[in-house]
Amino acid sequence: MNDQQNQEDTIDLPTCGAHTHSSSDVSLMPQKSEASQRNKSQLSQTQLSTVTTMLKALADSNRLQLLLLLQQSTSPLCVSEIAEQTDEKITTVSNRLKQLYAAGLVSKERDGQHILYGLQDDHVEALLTNLVAHATH
Repeated sequence: MNDQQNQEDTIDLPTCGAHTHSSSDVSLMPQKSEASQRNKSQLSQTQLSTVTTMLKALADSNRLQLLLLLQQSTSPLCVSEIAEQTDEKITTVSNRLKQLYAAGLVSKERDGQHILYGLQDDHVEALLTNLVAHATH
């Protein structure tokens, strides 16, 4: 390969400010698994709508903080416990949890007079872990 071809094959790597990327960090043609490609083409309109609803719920920093609090908790929490830990009004926390529940991100169960909230499942746990890891790398 001559120098001119070598120069044409190089790309300017983006900088993110947090660290320097090397050419080994970037793949021009990322390899997607067969399952990933199949899932992308098989999303129904209902599934796309569900994903959009989840992303909209995650887009609010206050709701995201509630999810992160639930992720860190060793057991489900009631609204008053969450309100106390976040220094928010019970009605405000309740409304945010209602939105997260409607989006399928939290579960709720009745325990006597209390309703306990937790993350819906391991998928939500993994999603939060990946979002935080991506934002802090």
